[in-house]
Amino acid sequence: MSKAVMLSIQPKWCELIEKREKLIEVRKNRPKLKTPFKCYIYCTKGFPIVFGRGNKWSSSHYHEMSDWERQFHDDCNEWNGKIIGEFVCDRINRYGDYDGNTDSPYFITPEDLKQTCLTFGELVKYGRNDIVYGWHISDLVIYDNPRELGEFWVRSNHPDCDLCAHVPVDMSPDEFVWHNDFCGECHRLSYKSMWATHFRKRITRAPQSWMYCQPIEAN
Repeated sequence: MSKAVMLSIQPKWCELIEKREKLIEVRKNRPKLKTPFKCYIYCTKGFPIVFGRGNKWSSSHYHEMSDWERQFHDDCNEWNGKIIGEFVCDRINRYGDYDGNTDSPYFITPEDLKQTCLTFGELVKYGRNDIVYGWHISDLVIYDNPRELGEFWVRSNHPDCDLCAHVPVDMSPDEFVWHNDFCGECHRLSYKSMWATHFRKRITRAPQSWMYCQPIEAN
């Protein structure tokens, strides 16, 4: 599982995933990866505010807290806007009208529907009568300390790599090859020409749905 994916998931769904109630994440497409592959969970910003100790407060509730409750709140690890855990997607189910002989726009088993934590009406509304994919969640790990977006990287075709200040934009291909041999941060993933070179770039913006990624410590 060398390649991985980062998924943006709303706080309410992150809570259900953490409780092992939501076992299938529904998306309108899927990565070009064979299962199993690793997925990192990015908890989106917004309300409700979710904390690692299994508690949540809205902003209005925060103003109603006592001093000790606010201190407890401030000591918690806030999940919103951070990578809160990871799981292995061991299979992806394709939900749609397979045979054309049903009046329903979707065919999904009752067990799978339960594991999505969606109603059938919500599934239809989300998919807009088009094919959707159910990413199955297995081997879930929730981090004790949420991780930042900047701890992950994506491929970039531009040599202005922000993991290493020693790679200027105008570095020649020969200079880059020499530099790559001595720099532990700038790992060349492939090299045919300067324009076919892939560089690591820190993630600074969360995906709208999902994106390919790797943690920076991965080789």
